[in-house]
Amino acid sequence: MVLSVLVALLLSHTPAFAQQGASDRQNAQVRSGARKMWVGIGLMAAGAVLALPATANSGDTNDGLVLTSVGLVFTGGTLAWLGAEQRRKAVRPQTGFAFTLGRRNGLQIRKAW
Repeated sequence: MVLSVLVALLLSHTPAFAQQGASDRQNAQVRSGARKMWVGIGLMAAGAVLALPATANSGDTNDGLVLTSVGLVFTGGTLAWLGAEQRRKAVRPQTGFAFTLGRRNGLQIRKAW
Protein backbone atom coordinates (compact mmCIF):
# COMPACT_ATOMS: atom_id res chain seq x y z
CA MET A 1 0.00 0.00 0.00
CA VAL A 2 2.71 2.45 0.99
CA LEU A 3 4.72 1.51 -2.08
CA SER A 4 1.77 2.18 -4.39
CA VAL A 5 1.19 5.62 -2.80
CA LEU A 6 4.88 6.42 -3.17
CA VAL A 7 4.87 5.38 -6.84
CA ALA A 8 1.73 7.44 -7.47
CA LEU A 9 3.34 10.49 -5.87
CA LEU A 10 6.51 10.09 -7.91
CA LEU A 11 4.60 9.68 -11.18
CA SER A 12 2.33 12.64 -10.54
CA HIS A 13 5.21 14.91 -9.58
CA THR A 14 5.24 18.21 -11.44
CA PRO A 15 8.45 20.18 -11.84
CA ALA A 16 9.08 23.24 -9.74
CA PHE A 17 8.41 26.67 -11.27
CA ALA A 18 12.10 27.29 -11.86
CA GLN A 19 12.42 24.02 -13.74
CA GLN A 20 9.52 24.49 -16.13
CA GLY A 21 10.21 24.77 -19.81
CA ALA A 22 10.02 27.96 -21.77
CA SER A 23 6.59 29.46 -22.25
CA ASP A 24 5.02 30.21 -25.62
CA ARG A 25 5.77 33.90 -25.12
CA GLN A 26 9.45 33.17 -24.49
CA ASN A 27 9.61 30.89 -27.51
CA ALA A 28 8.01 33.58 -29.66
CA GLN A 29 10.52 36.17 -28.42
CA VAL A 30 13.44 33.84 -29.13
CA ARG A 31 12.15 33.17 -32.65
CA SER A 32 11.54 36.86 -33.27
CA GLY A 33 15.03 37.71 -32.03
CA ALA A 34 16.58 35.05 -34.24
CA ARG A 35 14.61 36.33 -37.23
CA LYS A 36 15.84 39.89 -36.56
CA MET A 37 19.39 38.64 -36.31
CA TRP A 38 19.25 36.78 -39.62
CA VAL A 39 17.61 39.70 -41.43
CA GLY A 40 20.25 42.01 -39.96
CA ILE A 41 23.07 39.73 -41.06
CA GLY A 42 21.52 39.56 -44.53
CA LEU A 43 21.33 43.35 -44.75
CA MET A 44 24.95 43.64 -43.67
CA ALA A 45 26.00 41.13 -46.32
CA ALA A 46 23.97 42.95 -48.97
CA GLY A 47 25.58 46.25 -47.97
CA ALA A 48 29.05 44.70 -48.16
CA VAL A 49 28.37 43.17 -51.58
CA LEU A 50 26.91 46.46 -52.80
CA ALA A 51 30.00 48.34 -51.61
CA LEU A 52 32.39 46.21 -53.68
CA PRO A 53 31.50 47.61 -57.13
CA ALA A 54 31.10 51.09 -55.70
CA THR A 55 34.65 51.17 -54.38
CA ALA A 56 36.37 48.98 -57.00
CA ASN A 57 37.25 51.86 -59.35
CA SER A 58 39.31 54.39 -57.46
CA GLY A 59 38.63 57.25 -59.85
CA ASP A 60 34.96 56.69 -60.59
CA THR A 61 32.93 56.24 -57.37
CA ASN A 62 29.19 56.45 -57.10
CA ASP A 63 28.44 58.35 -53.87
CA GLY A 64 24.81 57.25 -53.78
CA LEU A 65 25.81 53.60 -53.99
CA VAL A 66 28.41 54.03 -51.25
CA LEU A 67 25.91 55.76 -48.96
CA THR A 68 23.33 53.07 -49.66
CA SER A 69 25.78 50.31 -48.79
CA VAL A 70 26.85 52.08 -45.59
CA GLY A 71 23.19 52.53 -44.64
CA LEU A 72 22.46 48.85 -45.26
CA VAL A 73 25.42 47.76 -43.15
CA PHE A 74 24.47 50.14 -40.33
CA THR A 75 20.80 49.13 -40.39
CA GLY A 76 21.70 45.45 -40.54
CA GLY A 77 24.10 45.75 -37.63
CA THR A 78 21.52 47.57 -35.54
CA LEU A 79 18.84 45.01 -36.35
CA ALA A 80 21.18 42.09 -35.56
CA TRP A 81 22.12 43.68 -32.24
CA LEU A 82 18.47 44.27 -31.32
CA GLY A 83 17.65 40.66 -32.20
CA ALA A 84 20.48 39.36 -30.03
CA GLU A 85 19.29 41.53 -27.13
CA GLN A 86 15.71 40.29 -27.54
CA ARG A 87 16.87 36.67 -27.46
CA ARG A 88 19.03 37.29 -24.40
CA LYS A 89 16.17 39.00 -22.52
CA ALA A 90 13.76 36.17 -23.35
CA VAL A 91 16.14 33.49 -22.16
CA ARG A 92 17.74 35.08 -19.09
CA PRO A 93 15.68 37.66 -17.20
CA GLN A 94 16.94 38.11 -13.66
CA THR A 95 15.24 39.48 -10.57
CA GLY A 96 17.19 40.05 -7.39
CA PHE A 97 15.95 40.84 -3.90
CA ALA A 98 17.99 42.29 -1.05
CA PHE A 99 16.87 42.88 2.52
CA THR A 100 18.74 45.08 4.93
CA LEU A 101 18.02 44.79 8.64
CA GLY A 102 19.75 46.64 11.43
CA ARG A 103 20.17 50.33 12.01
CA ARG A 104 18.67 50.97 8.58
CA ASN A 105 15.94 48.69 7.30
CA GLY A 106 15.41 48.37 3.61
CA LEU A 107 14.22 46.32 0.67
CA GLN A 108 15.79 46.43 -2.74
CA ILE A 109 14.26 44.78 -5.81
CA ARG A 110 16.40 44.69 -8.93
CA LYS A 111 15.34 43.31 -12.29
CA ALA A 112 18.02 43.03 -14.94
CA TRP A 113 18.02 41.65 -18.44
